[in-house]
Amino acid sequence: MEQFSFGNVERNVRKGTAKLTVKVPGPGRLELAKSKTVEADKHLVESEGNERLSVEPKGKARRRLSRRGRAKVKAEVIHTHEGGASHTDTKKVSLKKR
Repeated sequence: MEQFSFGNVERNVRKGTAKLTVKVPGPGRLELAKSKTVEADKHLVESEGNERLSVEPKGKARRRLSRRGRAKVKAEVIHTHEGGASHTDTKKVSLKKR
């Protein structure tokens, strides 16, 4: 089965968050894994197309964003097909806050 790919990143510079677009090949579950620097986000995907995941900083990344105005975080995205097979990929996302 085909794997997913990443699209563009839309940043919200007021809040310091971002929306990561993921091109999904088919139905299943799409998840942004929780880590020390990123909050988790989950979506159920009905069919192939684009889905947007919220990238929100936490911990050290949130403090760095508040003090310096920017922070880089690693977003780990997991797509689980309806059949049960899953695929994981990561993308570095640059967050900005002004």
